[in-house]
Amino acid sequence: MLPHIYPTSNLIHLRVSSLSFPVAHTSWPRGKRHTLHHIRYSSYKYAPLRGDRKFRLLKLLQGSPTDEIKCELIASSSNSTSQKYVAISYAWGNPTTTHQIQCDGKELGVTANVIDLLKNIRHSNEDKVIWIDALCIDQSNIEERTQQVKLMWQIYSKADSVIVWLGANRDEPSILSSFLLKLSRAFREFKRRQSLEDQPEPVISDAEILKKTGTLPTSPEWIAVKRLFERQWFHRLWVIQEVALSTDQIFWYGNWNFPAQLLEEVTQELRTSHMNGSELLRTLQLDLAVMSKFLRTRKVWRFRQNGYNTPLAYRSYSFWSSEVTDPRDKIFATLGLDRAMAQRIDATYEDSPQRVFIKATEHSLMRNRSTRILSLAGIGHTRVMDGLPSWVPDFTSPEIPVPPFSLHRYGGDISQDADLFHKKPKFECENGRLKFDGVMFDTVNTLSNILELEAESNLKCWLDEVDNLFLVSRYANNADATTQWRSLIADRVFQTTKYIYAPAVYDTYFKALKERIQVAEDPYLTIQPEDDTVNPRHPQGIAPSVMMARRYITALWQSARNRRYCVTMSGDVGLVPKYAATGDIVILIKGSDVPYLIRPCASVRGAYSLVGECYVHGCMIWEFNYSRSAAGKIESVTLV
Repeated sequence: MLPHIYPTSNLIHLRVSSLSFPVAHTSWPRGKRHTLHHIRYSSYKYAPLRGDRKFRLLKLLQGSPTDEIKCELIASSSNSTSQKYVAISYAWGNPTTTHQIQCDGKELGVTANVIDLLKNIRHSNEDKVIWIDALCIDQSNIEERTQQVKLMWQIYSKADSVIVWLGANRDEPSILSSFLLKLSRAFREFKRRQSLEDQPEPVISDAEILKKTGTLPTSPEWIAVKRLFERQWFHRLWVIQEVALSTDQIFWYGNWNFPAQLLEEVTQELRTSHMNGSELLRTLQLDLAVMSKFLRTRKVWRFRQNGYNTPLAYRSYSFWSSEVTDPRDKIFATLGLDRAMAQRIDATYEDSPQRVFIKATEHSLMRNRSTRILSLAGIGHTRVMDGLPSWVPDFTSPEIPVPPFSLHRYGGDISQDADLFHKKPKFECENGRLKFDGVMFDTVNTLSNILELEAESNLKCWLDEVDNLFLVSRYANNADATTQWRSLIADRVFQTTKYIYAPAVYDTYFKALKERIQVAEDPYLTIQPEDDTVNPRHPQGIAPSVMMARRYITALWQSARNRRYCVTMSGDVGLVPKYAATGDIVILIKGSDVPYLIRPCASVRGAYSLVGECYVHGCMIWEFNYSRSAAGKIESVTLV
């Protein structure tokens, strides 16, 4: 489960103009630049591993809670199918070895987190065989660490199960052990009841959750839930493949263990309530981003269980903010989920971060023959790494991407006349240039400011801008009055686990927002109910109009945040990247899912820079009318 996250003082700050690292910083496999800090004396000497497929397992000898930890290291091989063991997924915490255990009769230094782990998972009446990187890999042997990195996917996939160790805690596990079960029962009872009603509520109310669990938002149980998701394990990128490659996972928190399915169920229901306007998660200040990443981890795990690989575009977007100690680990940490890419990209840390990113993007484009990785790239987004072509994502950017349109397709049939889309895209990559065929069919004419949802004033001004822009679009006098509100949210909403077409009820939600924003101080967080419209079935007695407004704002957050609204030369409306500019060209790449913006490159004649993907209402792949691009022709395009 290398590498582990170290104290903030040891982390590379990625907001720099150049990311080239000295050899001493780049030779560590899986991003680990720090070996264990040996404060306690260790007399143990590792026997060398013989063969590329060899690794060690740790036999944790039985003992009572007060007994000294004793263990044995045994040799194994990735070719072996007879040895049963459990792999450990955890975060190192402080790398200083302050404790010792007996290994093969000799003293071996371990960290405080590892000693807590071993004490809690040890059996009292039988030995337990585990794989844990801190002890099964000779951390002082750079060559061995490099070789073991290449076996990670096999070690975790061949394990009987994976123990996710969240760390030691004396009080909170005992509180959570009963509370998560109460939450699970409350959600299931609500679903059973709603299945019998003609007009069921979309989600359980906050009031009912609190009543069923016998808690208040300030109760210790909710504080324990908040602190659970603050555990370091949830923030690391390497744990994704450790979980995804396993057959199953058991979470350990102190001396309490629970199945991954229980945490997934509760997390999913809490997140669904939040997406439908619930106030509870905001009140509790639960980290929705961390909760969403955990749900995506489980989704990737199910992909693997069904035999599917996870494309680079999806796993990069899904875990963009997860922590690593070396920028190259943004690619290396999930290579086990894509064996074809792992064969092409060797995690040796000899290539520069830029070269690693280019190779990964080239592989995604050439092998998968999909444009979806391009939805994370472009100069229309915040980029901090120098030396990258515009068509290669800057995986180190601190700005988390808005959910890409191409990664979240939401239905529709491809027009049978749209030959442009029927064929897989074909790319040529050479010397940092990307060549493909496409049709340039429109140009950005007018732009709004960037939508930021941190304050009501920003939203109100942005909506006023959109109203004015819409009046000069070709839809201004259209009998279909839904075009404006649909185009603002890219005609999609997130429902449970996927995006769907925005239901017609969002017309009502949009009108509620337009009304509330004229009278309320803060429509997203602090709109107060009017006395005569309080509905006791809604959390905290919030007025239905407020809940409706919040649901539309949630949809805006999912599609328009950090983007601009635009009108094209032909009068179309849509959403474009934050750094889009007037004159940017809308292009349909042959075989793509969505349109993209490109911009003539001033330094390379005849070439273009990728600005980013965009949403143009009525011109997406599932609704595109090929005749609209008849004036254009398919031509070869070069991106730099």
